[in-house]
Amino acid sequence: MKASIRLKLIAVFTLNLVFMLAIGAFAIFEISEIGQKSRYIGEFVVKPLIYTDDINLVVTKYRVLQIKHAATQDVKDMDKIEDEMHLLEAQMVTSLQKYDLVREISEEEIDWRVLNVEWPKFVEANNEDFLVISHKNNIQESLLALKQSEPIYTRLQEAGNNLKTINQDQSKEQLLLVEGMLSMSKNLILVGTILAFLLSASLGVILSANIKRKIDQLVTSTTVVARGDLDNEVHMSPGDEFGVLAIEFNKMVANLRTSRDALLAEIAERKRTEETIRAQSATIRELGTPLIPLVDGVVLMPLIGTIDSLRADEVMQTLLTGVAQNRAKIAILDITGVPVVDTQVANALIQAAQAVKLLGAQVVLTGIHADVAQMLVQLGIDLRGIITYNLLQSGITYALDRE
Repeated sequence: MKASIRLKLIAVFTLNLVFMLAIGAFAIFEISEIGQKSRYIGEFVVKPLIYTDDINLVVTKYRVLQIKHAATQDVKDMDKIEDEMHLLEAQMVTSLQKYDLVREISEEEIDWRVLNVEWPKFVEANNEDFLVISHKNNIQESLLALKQSEPIYTRLQEAGNNLKTINQDQSKEQLLLVEGMLSMSKNLILVGTILAFLLSASLGVILSANIKRKIDQLVTSTTVVARGDLDNEVHMSPGDEFGVLAIEFNKMVANLRTSRDALLAEIAERKRTEETIRAQSATIRELGTPLIPLVDGVVLMPLIGTIDSLRADEVMQTLLTGVAQNRAKIAILDITGVPVVDTQVANALIQAAQAVKLLGAQVVLTGIHADVAQMLVQLGIDLRGIITYNLLQSGITYALDRE
């Protein structure tokens, strides 16, 4: 039934939602625990490691600068090295202060004290003994001064390395703890997800068979209609959502059939109209360029209306065909009905006269009144070789006399 499909789908969705909410709540709780642990690791494990690396790096760089100072004889280079030493001294003080804020393991206490005690001694020995000797540019004495501070340097290195080892061990322990929490959370979430999936799958299979069958039927009918078979309809029992869809689909197909029939009728009507227009156009062309045989050997073509390039071609074709078929010796072209005689019209008349001459006939041009004559003169059109008359009667009289 219509309501049953909807209710079953809602039931499946609700069960899935409940399981997902439970899994989500557990995941949020575990993420909160892991987040707190991660913040602790970042504050009291990662930061100490960073600070111990800084401390060890400062000690090493300081020793390297001492060696460079001993090997340098240029006063300016010495000053630059001493400036770098002062920066490292300030950096060491800052790193020791930061480390003091985050240290919390009792095992760090001894090495921490060593660093706080030995570093000032190391700096003092550098400033009061080594630098004074190094400025004398005596490498052997400078190296001897460095050797005297070697025990302090060694104790600093050992203390820094010990702190780093202690913090690395603590970091490994905390990371193992977090990995264990992550693994347990992952397993529990995975189990819950699998259970939710199995539940939804078992319920979904029951509904999917019926739904898929009806969907396949609709898809098949849609495919058939898409191929052009508009007589196809979906036969499905009413009562549920698919029944309503089938009714609407059948209505759509019926509307398509109606539209198709109307379109086919319109196409047929357009074809008939186009054929009529083509026939009328042919008749108009024939009437627009008529060829009238007057007597044997004389034909008349009265031209009426505007003459464009297409009309000029039709005039030429009709005139040549008529001259050849009637074996005419004289062809009278009357342009009394042509409203405008321009360069295009004049050139068309000249070409027609030349073409007729090639067939052994002569063109007589009539209908040249005063305005046309003036226009031809202004355009510089040369009509020599073409007999012209003002009136059609004059042209006909000329043609009859010649015959």
